[in-house]
Amino acid sequence: MREPAAGRNGLRGRSSGALKAWKPAVANDYAVRLALIAFATAAIQGLFMRSAFEPALKTALAATAAFYVLGWLCGEMARRLVEEGVQRNDKQQPATAPGSSPQPQQNPPSPSR
Repeated sequence: MREPAAGRNGLRGRSSGALKAWKPAVANDYAVRLALIAFATAAIQGLFMRSAFEPALKTALAATAAFYVLGWLCGEMARRLVEEGVQRNDKQQPATAPGSSPQPQQNPPSPSR
């Protein structure tokens, strides 16, 4: 079974090579799921409306194609947002020596009222 696109442990600690392998999976997975939901919804609607088989199937297939494209665009946009966020976090966090843990920041005491 294939591991989910984001992985079991999130994106932390992944190299840029792992992110490159991850890229196409997000958009395609999201697009396929959205297209299947659209197909099922249109097919069930055709059954409830007691439509003829051929027009109901054409409507379901058109909805599948339209929502695949929409899902691919949304999945690609989500992938880019996550990738930019990971890169931004990598730039903001200072590199620590191996085996050492980052020192927690101490907040100044707040004035009591």
